[in-house]
Amino acid sequence: MDLFAGEDTHEIIRKTEDAFPEEVPIACFLIASKFREWSSPRIADLARLQGRQCTPAAIRAAEELILATLNWDVDLLTAMDVLERLLSFAPRVVAELLRPTADKYAELAYCAREVADLGPGVVAISALRLAKEELGLGDTALDFVPYSRAVPQARAEACAAILHGYVERHAQEASREVPHARGSDAHSAAV
Repeated sequence: MDLFAGEDTHEIIRKTEDAFPEEVPIACFLIASKFREWSSPRIADLARLQGRQCTPAAIRAAEELILATLNWDVDLLTAMDVLERLLSFAPRVVAELLRPTADKYAELAYCAREVADLGPGVVAISALRLAKEELGLGDTALDFVPYSRAVPQARAEACAAILHGYVERHAQEASREVPHARGSDAHSAAV
């Protein structure tokens, strides 16, 4: 949505949002998710989740209008792109070990608003740091990562801390739900 809103097309945006007030954010999300086609959600599911008279046809129409407004120029550099490039510098064994866990953290970053403005390089390096920690790899495991002025190590560490906190909060929320479910199972077993 930032790319769409950042274009010099304010009048078209206003008209699009007037015509599709509920659908524009969903259509922007859908366009962004198509960078990872294998995890792109179904339009019908998005419409159902949004509710409030949001239809798949209206989401498609908003998506088409957004893409037309951008002249179909939506080639963005994502954290996943940077992560894949960084992993290409790693020894093959290290890359294969880190990739699934680092992918998980990079995808999680798409949901964490706190890291939205940090940039794809910072998010990718943070995902690698978290993967290294989760897998218990030594300090030299990320020697292939070139820290630079563009991605200072301190920013990557701060982003990793934000993502780690995000994971912890969601784990705590999930654990609060689990005892309730276990209690129901224990009650059912006792009866």
